[in-house]
Amino acid sequence: MLKFDLGNASEWLDIQMKKEELLSKTQKGISAYWIKRITSLAKLYTGLRYLNSDIFMPGKIHPILRIKHQSPRDSKRVPTKIKLLTGTYILQPLRYKIYKEGTEDHCIACDCKEETLEHLLIECEAWNYLRDPILQSIKNILTTNGNVREEDLTCEMTIQVLMDITKIQKIYRVTSDLMSQIEFQSRRLVFLIHNARYQLVMKDQAKKKAA
Repeated sequence: MLKFDLGNASEWLDIQMKKEELLSKTQKGISAYWIKRITSLAKLYTGLRYLNSDIFMPGKIHPILRIKHQSPRDSKRVPTKIKLLTGTYILQPLRYKIYKEGTEDHCIACDCKEETLEHLLIECEAWNYLRDPILQSIKNILTTNGNVREEDLTCEMTIQVLMDITKIQKIYRVTSDLMSQIEFQSRRLVFLIHNARYQLVMKDQAKKKAA
């Protein structure tokens, strides 16, 4: 009762309330507690910095995941997107700590910079051939049909659009239809880079086995 700010237990015994009302009041108190706790804790985790945790609702799927699949392949693309969005995708620094494979923190594609989320999605030139056409499509959608200007699309905002556009949806008044189009392209880009990166990892492991 104290944890969920539901008042004094003895007071509840004197309240004439139907079972449905009692359960509803209890559930609201529990939900309010977890909304406050999770939204405040989420801001402390760097791996969740692109996730729009402010719209968290207990028992409901995050809006970015409620967007319908636009192709049969979408269902396979979503898990990769979720791992990146929640900071659980194994980038090279963590991969090295676990498996002792490759250079300690360098990107396995370009081998010149630390492989961070930002490097993987925006900076690594090795993935330009996959990235550029899709990013251009996203920019066209936002600047032609939305309220976003070309100069607004900084690297940080581009990553936010790719990861979770709901965080800027209200600011730029992005419609649900546009958000659906962008999310489709985002899932596609993330999965293409993931697959290409996975092929490099497999080749690296094969070389080590052969040696």
